[in-house]
Amino acid sequence: MKWSTEKKLAVGIAVVLAVLVINALISYRATRRLIDNNQWVTHSHEVLTELETTLSLVKDAETGQRGYVITGKESYLAPYQTALEQIDGHLQRVEQLTADNPDQQDRLPVLKRLVAERLDFLKQGVALKRSGDTDKLQQHFAAGRGKVRMDALRQLVAEMEDEENALLKIRDAESHTSSRDAILTFSLASLIGCGLLFVVAYIIIRDLAGRRRAAELLHQQREWLRVTLSSIGDGVIATDMNGHIQFINPVAEALTGWTQMETEGQPLAQVFSIINEQTRQAVDNPALRAIKEGRIVGLANHTILIARSGVEMPIDDSGAPILGVDGKLLGAVLIFRDITERHRAEHERARLLDSERAARAQAEAASRSKDEFVALTSHELRTPLNAILGWAQLLRTSRFGANETAHAIEAIERNARMQAQLIDDLLDMSRIITGKLRLEVRPVALRQTIEAAIDAMRPAAQAKSIQLSAAFDAGKALVSGDADRLQQVVWNLLSNAVKFTPRDGRVELMMRRRDSQIEISVSDNGEGINADFLPYIFERFRQADSSSVRKQGGLGLGLALVRHLVELHGGSVHARSDGRGCGATFTVTLPVRAIDAEMSGDEMADGSQPAALLADGIALNGLRLMIVDDEADTRELLTALLTQHGAEVRACVSSSEALALLEQWQPDVLISDIGMPGEDGYTLLRKVRALPPERGGRIPAAALTAFARSEDRLRALAAGFQMHIPKPVEIAELVIVIASLAASANRGGKS
Repeated sequence: MKWSTEKKLAVGIAVVLAVLVINALISYRATRRLIDNNQWVTHSHEVLTELETTLSLVKDAETGQRGYVITGKESYLAPYQTALEQIDGHLQRVEQLTADNPDQQDRLPVLKRLVAERLDFLKQGVALKRSGDTDKLQQHFAAGRGKVRMDALRQLVAEMEDEENALLKIRDAESHTSSRDAILTFSLASLIGCGLLFVVAYIIIRDLAGRRRAAELLHQQREWLRVTLSSIGDGVIATDMNGHIQFINPVAEALTGWTQMETEGQPLAQVFSIINEQTRQAVDNPALRAIKEGRIVGLANHTILIARSGVEMPIDDSGAPILGVDGKLLGAVLIFRDITERHRAEHERARLLDSERAARAQAEAASRSKDEFVALTSHELRTPLNAILGWAQLLRTSRFGANETAHAIEAIERNARMQAQLIDDLLDMSRIITGKLRLEVRPVALRQTIEAAIDAMRPAAQAKSIQLSAAFDAGKALVSGDADRLQQVVWNLLSNAVKFTPRDGRVELMMRRRDSQIEISVSDNGEGINADFLPYIFERFRQADSSSVRKQGGLGLGLALVRHLVELHGGSVHARSDGRGCGATFTVTLPVRAIDAEMSGDEMADGSQPAALLADGIALNGLRLMIVDDEADTRELLTALLTQHGAEVRACVSSSEALALLEQWQPDVLISDIGMPGEDGYTLLRKVRALPPERGGRIPAAALTAFARSEDRLRALAAGFQMHIPKPVEIAELVIVIASLAASANRGGKS
């Protein structure tokens, strides 16, 4: 049966349309499969994130509980409480995300049980700490149950992460396969469609009876082909068998910068210039290779098209030979597309992945730093405690002579002061972090403040035969600030210099004025600072050597406190060192007080005398002193010390006992602790102040307490105490306070 030309044309169009429809369906399915695979990849990442977050919360809870057990401070329980509040939500999220995975669902009950057991273990430790039962607390941790559970939890989370990572690899592979299949399917179908179009055109041309009919049909076919190729979203260039361009669609015109009229008959290499993105070398044109090899050619990734304007863009391209019905080569077709957006998306995904890795590494480093600091804090607090307990036991069990006893007491006092300084540094840093550090700002003559710091540091320098010198060149300029805190800044810098300077070394302090600022520099010829550590010298908890074999002790807070205190005064501090063994110089810059009026010599001078000298001339003979404290050791110590100064002392263990004795004995001064079981010191004083004067309602009272913050002092004064004395207290200071309270009471009674 002989078909008419119209029928052949209709059949050809139908076949081409069918190919295009099939291509669209196959491409849609491939694209749909690619989207689904990408969603599963995202799903696996979410599961991994939730697992990591769950384990991190357990670690945070453990760190918070450990800090609370070590220090007894409720503030350390913040990460512990946060973990307790959030961890159930993350476990539920893990359960939802792994609902499609039976293996993970089987592991989930074990994960919940291990997390619950670990949290219960931490809760028991917190409860034992709060109960004050030290023996049970030590037994609780000594059993090692916490570590076993934590190891089991880590192992289970690792198994679940391995499961998700295995699925992630499979889904990534499927995603890449789907992407490749979609591209190949579309390209192949497009080439087949183009080939069919050429076949249809050839059949129509052959069947035309006359040249006129043949010319008209050929013109129609070419126009149809041009419109079809122009409507394709990819760039299309067709060449003859010699590689000269015969057709270029609008997309190809836009990408190359050449027009149809300019390119017709031009060599393809002149219009379509491509290089390798990595090597920047020219690569073979896929269409020209298709002509030579007679097969479809697709180039690898990393191909760059250089447009006529010089603009470069990444592309995907492929070439296919155009064959006649007799198999004769007629030319080639080149199909390419701009993949800039895809590259941008890939780079963004890589950037996000790198960012996530960096954030994870930073979080892990922060966690390690936190653990190291907790361990370091424990070590530094226990070191002086070991000496205190050891000498105390020797004093109790051994018979020492006067010199040995004095040496033991000196060692106990030195280590107690060391431990108190460590605690003060921790509290100061806590106040700075929470924004609760307050300065008592007034005009300060820096020279007296600096000299006081030097006098305090001189014994430590003399013990190492270090030459400690100072030079002052700032006239009578004043600064506005807190004299005690500025003295702390200078003392910390001098202490740091003496610590890292070898025996027979040199530490120099220089104060000079530069325009409207005062510079205080502390230089030494000690160990110096490595250049890579110098930018971090003022950070909290950072030490150049934090290992267990480090030469120097300390928590790494001194220089951080210096920076914060100087900045609170509106100044700045920086460090300079030429490297290890070259010493270091720390320079503090403070603004000069804006008011030009200078204080007189009497106003600037510090007329105070050391408390110990003042206390030596004070006797408490005849004074009745009532001590209220729930700690037996504190009661015995205060009773012995105050009795030695001539006072008559009665010690009470509770608020109720003190109230009963108060009316009977009528003491002259009341000294009470704040934190006591049952009724605290605030409650005691409220009840005392409610009594009439003849029954002791106006007795002078001082709060002797370990609550040493500024807000604690204000609360004590507001409650009716005349004085607030933080523990540990110097006996000389306590004697002066008691004498002052007794004197003021006598004056009030006479007036």
